[in-house]
Amino acid sequence: MANTANGDCVITPTTFCNNNCLCCIHVRPCPKNKTLTWKEAIKNVDSFSNYKHIGISGGEPTLWKKLPNLIKYISEKYTDSDILLLSNARMFYYWEYVERISESVRNKDNFRVGCAIYGPDSQIHDRITCSDGSFSQTIGGIKNLLKNKIRVELRIIVNKINYKNLPEIANFIVRKIPEVFRIVFIGMRITGNAYKNRDSIAVRLTETVPKLQEALHILEKSYRGEISLYHYPPCILDSNYRKYNFGVTRYRNLILPDKCGKCELKENCPKIWESYIKNFGIEEFNPVIH
Repeated sequence: MANTANGDCVITPTTFCNNNCLCCIHVRPCPKNKTLTWKEAIKNVDSFSNYKHIGISGGEPTLWKKLPNLIKYISEKYTDSDILLLSNARMFYYWEYVERISESVRNKDNFRVGCAIYGPDSQIHDRITCSDGSFSQTIGGIKNLLKNKIRVELRIIVNKINYKNLPEIANFIVRKIPEVFRIVFIGMRITGNAYKNRDSIAVRLTETVPKLQEALHILEKSYRGEISLYHYPPCILDSNYRKYNFGVTRYRNLILPDKCGKCELKENCPKIWESYIKNFGIEEFNPVIH
C-alpha cells in the first residue's frame, strides 16, 4: 500500500500477472511475487489516511480471489471515494466474474476500471503482452464491463511498437467500444520490463507526436467521452492539442529540467520521467515563451 501526496491511496493485493508486457514498469516475471492475505489487505485499507482516490493495482488484481470482497469492503467503508481498479480486463471475459465485481460495488458512479490496450488487433496487442489470446479476452472483458454499466477508462501506453498504429487504435475504439468514458494516452516510463526491453520498446516522445495528434483528431470528430494525455510535456505538442495535457500516473520520479524554468506552460506540465531523461536526454524539450 502507498499513500501519495495528492491524496491517493493504492493497494496491491498481488504482484502476480497473467501478462508479461514488454512495457511493464515492473520486472516480469516478478522475482519476489507476493499475495496479501485477507487480514493484510484489510489492515492496509484501514490505514488509509487520505482517501479521495483509492487505487487497486498489481500485478493483475483480478487474480486475487478475494478481490470482489475487497471492493465491497472499500466501497462501503469509503462511500465518497473514487475507486480505480487497474486491470488487463482478461478475467472480465468471463461473465460470472463481471457479475461478482458488479455486485460488490456500492456506487458505480464512484467506481471505474482502467484497462490497457496496446493495439487495434491481436497481432500488436499480443506481441506487447507476450500472451497469445490476450487481445480477444481484454476486448471481450471491456465489452462485458460496459454491458454491466461499469465505467471503463482505456489506457494506451505509447511505445515504439504501437505508436504508428495510434490512429488505427482510435478508429478501433470508435467502432467497437465507443461507450468507454475516457481514453488516456500515456508516455512510457522506462523501468522494469520497459527498461529491460528498451531497445525494442522505447521511443522518443517527439517521434510519436504526429501519429498521436492524428489519433486525437480522429477522436475529436467521432468520440464523445473524455480524452487525456499523461506524461506528454506540452512544449512538444501543437497548441490546439495542449488542452488534453494535464495528467500523470504518479507524482514521483518526475523532473522539470532547469531550462524549463521560464516556460509559460510549466504549471501545467506533467514533467518528464527521470528514466526517460536517462535514456534520451532533454534536447527535444524547449520552454514555450511568447
